[in-house]
Amino acid sequence: MVIESDSQKRDVTEAILAKLHFAVVPVDSVERALSITKALRPSVIVCEEVDEARVRTDLNAPEVAVVAMVDEPDALLERIRLAIRARVIPIA
Repeated sequence: MVIESDSQKRDVTEAILAKLHFAVVPVDSVERALSITKALRPSVIVCEEVDEARVRTDLNAPEVAVVAMVDEPDALLERIRLAIRARVIPIA
């Protein structure tokens, strides 16, 4: 999932991730993302750095990796890879 209010940034980030074979759900606000996250169950949420803490806190789902957005595609991909490897997966 990509949370970004700026449609141009959101589209660019979505395109980068789609080219790398990620299934991407673009949303324009944290509120919208939080309202659909339980239904979609994303592995990773990419958001603005200023929203990162709020998404983590309000989501309260340690199995979802939350990553701050960066403009450099390689750096974003590396952040996503590290977040996926480090995420907490609950054992039922």
